[in-house]
Order: sequence, then C-alpha cells, then structure tokens
Amino acid sequence: EVQQAGRPIDGSLYSDISWACTQILHWPSIYKGNKFASTTMSAKALLKHTMHQYSQGSIDFSWVGTATKMYNNLFSIYSQMARNSRNSKEKQASMEQCLELLDDMLYWHKESGGTIAK
Repeated sequence: EVQQAGRPIDGSLYSDISWACTQILHWPSIYKGNKFASTTMSAKALLKHTMHQYSQGSIDFSWVGTATKMYNNLFSIYSQMARNSRNSKEKQASMEQCLELLDDMLYWHKESGGTIAK
C-alpha cells in the first residue's frame, strides 16, 4: 500500500476485496478444510487492517456506505455459517461473532462522528 502524493487510499478498494472474500464460499478449489474458517479469517483480517489504516489516515471512505458494505459482507458470511452449522455450539459462536461485529461497527460509527459504518 502506497499513498499517492500523500493522499489516502480510497476505501472502496478494500470493500471490493471484502466482497471477493465472500465469494470464496462458492469456489471449493480456493479453500482447504473448513471454508467458513478460511473466509471469516480473511474477511476479519481485512476489516481490521482497513479500519486500522483508516484510523491512521491512510485510507479514506469517500462514500458513506463503503465501510458499511465491508461489515455487511462479513455479516453475510456469519449468516451463512450459522445456517450451515450442524450443531448449536457453532450457531451460538456465529451469533456471538455477529454481536462482536456490531460492537465494532458501533465503535467506528462513533469514532468517525457518524460518517462511516451506518
């Protein structure tokens, strides 16, 4: 990641990459083992990295819905994980991850003064 002439990188790039993470579920040749583990780890790491870079001023979300889209992509993965779980412990874990994600989304909404993660 290199900033262009001191300008922040457009966050929509990261949003598009997070969407690509959701597509891993549809391509068995990409993942090994548990497809949800691979997908959630990738999407969560990307979101964490993106929001850290945002806090450093290296990324800017020019459109209000860009960060929200990233969260929605991860919520979508968790939803699929809950639907496809075979036992109640896995369903419970995905619901807990959703609640943690909502907390994170609320944190960034407040941090940004309501401009991101609506």
